[in-house]
Amino acid sequence: MRRERRRTLPLAGVLALVGALALFDVGLTAGAATAAETASSAPLRAGKATSACTANFLVHKNGTYMNLAAGHCGTVGATVTLGGAAVGTVQVSAFSKGTDAAAFTVADGASLAPSVFVSSTLVRPVVGQGTAAVGDKVCMRGAASAKEVCGTVRSVGASLTYLNTAMSGLVRVTLEGGPLISGDSGAPVYKVGADGSAYAVGIAVLSDGTFTSISAALSATGTALVTKPGGATPNNPAPEQSPTPTPTPTPTPAALKSRPAAVKITAPSGTPNDPTSLGLPATITVPTDRGDKQLPVTWEIGSVTYDPASPTEQTVTYRGVVQLPEDVANPSNLPLDVEATVTVLAAHAEQPPATAAVPPPPAAEPVPATKSSGSPLAMPLAAAGVALVLCCAATGIVMLRRRGLI
Repeated sequence: MRRERRRTLPLAGVLALVGALALFDVGLTAGAATAAETASSAPLRAGKATSACTANFLVHKNGTYMNLAAGHCGTVGATVTLGGAAVGTVQVSAFSKGTDAAAFTVADGASLAPSVFVSSTLVRPVVGQGTAAVGDKVCMRGAASAKEVCGTVRSVGASLTYLNTAMSGLVRVTLEGGPLISGDSGAPVYKVGADGSAYAVGIAVLSDGTFTSISAALSATGTALVTKPGGATPNNPAPEQSPTPTPTPTPTPAALKSRPAAVKITAPSGTPNDPTSLGLPATITVPTDRGDKQLPVTWEIGSVTYDPASPTEQTVTYRGVVQLPEDVANPSNLPLDVEATVTVLAAHAEQPPATAAVPPPPAAEPVPATKSSGSPLAMPLAAAGVALVLCCAATGIVMLRRRGLI
């Protein structure tokens, strides 16, 4: 009997099939993450913590899968890690050209997932690209703050100067659950669809929720957004968009008069490398045409070389960005970055110098008492005795004269 030969799929075909299945999560609606998935574990999703701050949306360029990020979080050539494992390398950054966006390649074998990690129980699939208009509600998920916060768009096409670089194509937001914190830069900004899916609209770059529009980021990095199959297209935005409300008149904001002044701080040896421990101010005084105002500052810590374990004196410079509230404007486009020079003292310099023991003041020497042979009444009694003797002598003389004896 002739044995029938079984046909098998070549190994390369199996790997390609597995890769294709790993690329897209099943389903088009929001669902739960796997039980073991965390904000720093595979697969790579938008909203997870990487060495380049928070991962943004999955994109591709000339057939190569890449991930967007905030431009100020990584320089070209830098290795990007997720949970300590290398996942790619920064290939393009548009930060120096005025767009706060970058893109890093995804290493071979890394999981690719066009989705937003919100929590271990919620993942939002990215099904399309949307636009942001004044009055729209948008949400964002920063890895450091570890939560989804939402807000309302209040201006589009804004230009700001921070970290010594003029930026354009920014969208300003009034956050309802913010602010974002250091490490949230790069957070995916999205609209939530009726089924819980996400429509990409930007890259968060400042703590007040200001973000680079997705169209500006894609254009500056030369990439295209990757979405779930069957999702919306740029011309088919998220359903159930809220109508744009009629803007209400707002008071004229105060105008900045000059850029923030530098800060100088001294800290003890061994101080942890975080803004609170180092004494970096949460707010800073900035002059406006309506007087000085205290404005919040976001400090960048990760790029500073400082070793808390070193016993020697260290001087390091931290950079921060002043956040403008709605009642403060920057019509002259003044730089909003501020520098803080922190001097961390050497270990021995913290010990107070030895203080020599100071002897107690000498006791006051007693005034020597006047020497006398008797009691305090001796002198008066002696004088009285002398007077009595003299009186008796005089009386005796008188009597003797009367008797003719003298």
